[in-house]
Amino acid sequence: SVASAASPDASLVTAFESLGLGPFAGAGTLTLSALVTAVLKRLPYRLVGYCGLMLPHTEDSGLARVADDGALSIDTLLLNSSVCGTGIE
Repeated sequence: SVASAASPDASLVTAFESLGLGPFAGAGTLTLSALVTAVLKRLPYRLVGYCGLMLPHTEDSGLARVADDGALSIDTLLLNSSVCGTGIE
């Protein structure tokens, strides 16, 4: 699986934003999350356990920053949970 960490340099939010598509939780974020998930599911490897994109809102410093900025709502988390893990279960 692809998951981020608490370290700012390991944040998936930072990786998403570095693509130049604008801020995380803006237009394109959900599509990019779905694309990453689809690519991971097509890899020719035997899968064990959770094998997708994980955007853990309690473990990613970038997600914490986006939440502090007021851009990460429960709606955004629920939308992303339709295409990847978010840890809100």
